[in-house]
This record gives sequence, structure tokens and C-alpha cells, in this order.
Amino acid sequence: VQSALSAATNRLAFPATLARALALKARLHENLRPMYLQKDMDGLARICDDLIPPLCEAVRELRETHRRLWHELYKPFGWEIIDLRYGGLLGRLESTRMRLLEFMSNPGQPLDELECEPYTICSPEQWPDFGVTYAKASSTGATF
Repeated sequence: VQSALSAATNRLAFPATLARALALKARLHENLRPMYLQKDMDGLARICDDLIPPLCEAVRELRETHRRLWHELYKPFGWEIIDLRYGGLLGRLESTRMRLLEFMSNPGQPLDELECEPYTICSPEQWPDFGVTYAKASSTGATF
């Protein structure tokens, strides 16, 4: 009974850590561009200091939780692809923080990636059959 409970707890840890990471990532998405366009330097500093570091930590925790679950269920096969995606996400978050710090030290130099309008991959009318692929969803300007 104890081992079954432990296995269930381990499996539920993944969606719990996923929810935490996605909540922080959504907050970044909601606030980053509006604060940038308003030139809210205090808000951007809070993003750099108080949002991106906990988001990176949440992604690292998610990666480790997912890795343990993956190896329990599937052994090592295929993990390298998922591991690359986590590494890519962490790299993009670190780059975002660096770009924001550069902008805050030189606000006259715009961030082109935040100047352009995000494009919509699919509208709510296209749900539930909108066919988002990793390549589409990982695009820098993609919104849903």
C-alpha cells in the first residue's frame, strides 16, 4: 500500500510542478510586453529580479520531476529530446533577462522582439482543432 501511495504521489508531482511553472510563465507573458511598451523600468526590474529567477527555478524543478517520472515509466529512451527542450526554455529565459537588463541600461536602444506585434497562431474559433505543433508554438512571436 505504501509503495502504491508513493508512486501515485510521484506521478502527481509532475502536474503540480508543471502548473507552477506555467503560472509563472503566464505572468511573464502577461506583463513583459506591456511594461516594455510603457517603459516601466521598475516593472521590468521586478521581472528580472522577482519573476524570471523563480521561473527558472520552477523549470529546473519541473525538469527534474519530469526526468524522474520519465525514467520510472520509459527508462532513458527519448528523454534526450525532452531534455533539450527544457534546456532551450531555460536558455530563452536567461536571454530574456539579459536583453531586459541591456535595455534598462540603454532605454534608447529598442528590443525589436518586443516592438513587433505578436501574431496569433489560432483564434478561439479554431479551438479545439487548431493543430499546434512544437515548431509553431515555440516561435518567439506566437500567441494563442
